Amino acid sequence: MRRFIIAALVPLLLFATSVWGQENNLLQEPTLPGVKPIFFILGCLDEYRGRGIIEKGADGVESFYSSEVQASKVFEKYLRLLVAEESIHTEIRKEISDGGHISFHSSELCQHINSMYQYSFDNSHTMVKPHKYPNGPYVRMVEAFISIDVFKGQDKTAKLSYLAGAYARYGHHFDDNNFAFRTANAGHKISLIAELLKELDCKDVTHEKSDPNLMPMTHTLKFTASTEIKKLFESVSKEINGRDRREI
Repeated sequence: MRRFIIAALVPLLLFATSVWGQENNLLQEPTLPGVKPIFFILGCLDEYRGRGIIEKGADGVESFYSSEVQASKVFEKYLRLLVAEESIHTEIRKEISDGGHISFHSSELCQHINSMYQYSFDNSHTMVKPHKYPNGPYVRMVEAFISIDVFKGQDKTAKLSYLAGAYARYGHHFDDNNFAFRTANAGHKISLIAELLKELDCKDVTHEKSDPNLMPMTHTLKFTASTEIKKLFESVSKEINGRDRREI
């Protein structure tokens, strides 16, 4: 019986060691100097139609398409940095669907990130069932947006961290100093990025929109980067293995 128990425990111990090793490796990977994890994470968030915030029972942190594997890895690294730096007691659950869709779950992180948004459930017109309790009752949901107000009381590092996170997922580098961001819908996010870029001395900031009668609406933000922003985005590019150099 003792041998049977030991034999049964070995695979579990190996699995736990493997998971711990993966998390430890993520924390040991190089990160951008001085970056504030929470603002990097906010920059990474999709906000296709705003961030869907559920009244209770929510654990969804963020999800990525199968084509965003590299961005999801960088996102996960900064999630774990946030947990370590702010001593958040939680377990991050990563799920990968059969189609390669990647999602991260943690009730504590979900609440922590949502606290950065301004919202009120009194304005809700949508009822949903939480991912954690699919058989439970419907609860209210609101779609919230990050505004420039989130940076009040913060230094420039917070703004650079937000731009770094956004670039890790939505950034493109054409040549020399010419860069761009591109999102599906999320025009409010592009507008915020444009405001930050102008404030940080980027030039020729141009917001282009696709046909508003077609869905999703595509937003493209082209600009000439300042020396500081160019250096930042080149560092981000190294983190995501140069994924950003694409034609638009």
